[in-house]
Amino acid sequence: MALTAEWEHKTDKIITKQVVKGRLEAMRTAYRANLEQRRSKLANLLAHEDRLYEQEFNDKQETPEQVRQAMFERLQTLKGEREEERQALVQRKLDQRFKMSNDALRKEDSKFYVMGTQVEREKQLIDKRRQIE
Repeated sequence: MALTAEWEHKTDKIITKQVVKGRLEAMRTAYRANLEQRRSKLANLLAHEDRLYEQEFNDKQETPEQVRQAMFERLQTLKGEREEERQALVQRKLDQRFKMSNDALRKEDSKFYVMGTQVEREKQLIDKRRQIE
């Protein structure tokens, strides 16, 4: 009976050990399957993001026609600005010529300049007096 009991006890240990091994292996297999599933999901997500970034990059690249159009628009803008500056200079020169050809206007301009100079001189004299005092 002791041998039978020992044999049953030994068999129970072996069976328990086998059940534990089976459960551990099942858990490992489930863990690996879950890990592979997550890896696959992340790989798909990464591939999708790569496609999106590549599409965005391709969309933002300008075609040679777009580059030419942008350069043409810039050229037109610069030409317009240069023409405006030239017209402003022409207008200033015409005004200057008018002032120089008109004696009354030249005389008034000269008076205005002299009066401005006198006012500035008076300010300087007042400042000098204050410094002396």
